[in-house]
Amino acid sequence: MTDPIDAAQAAQLAAHAQQGHADRNREAIRPALAHADTQIREAASGPAGLTGVQLDLRPFHLNPDQLLAVRRDLTRRGFQVQPFGGAQDVLNIGWARVTTRGPGLSGQQHLTE
Repeated sequence: MTDPIDAAQAAQLAAHAQQGHADRNREAIRPALAHADTQIREAASGPAGLTGVQLDLRPFHLNPDQLLAVRRDLTRRGFQVQPFGGAQDVLNIGWARVTTRGPGLSGQQHLTE
């Protein structure tokens, strides 16, 4: 027969389960964030020097918690992030274009994060 657990043991088990969930979410969103970084870099460094891109995360099959984690990560890095219409897994990502001038950087544009 299994002995009942006390409150401290229950709290420890809950914290361990929550940490495992967070670790799985981090691993699940890593490919989506890599995709976002690639799309942002390509849009910003292209000849048009875009300041926004639409990011389709549907191929990554992320759950709502994971989608929220992606949005929070991008927002934390300074991007403006909005869902596209009613689709929570398609995001409009925006950023500010900054022009720096200096030795060897005559008007080269950099993406701010």
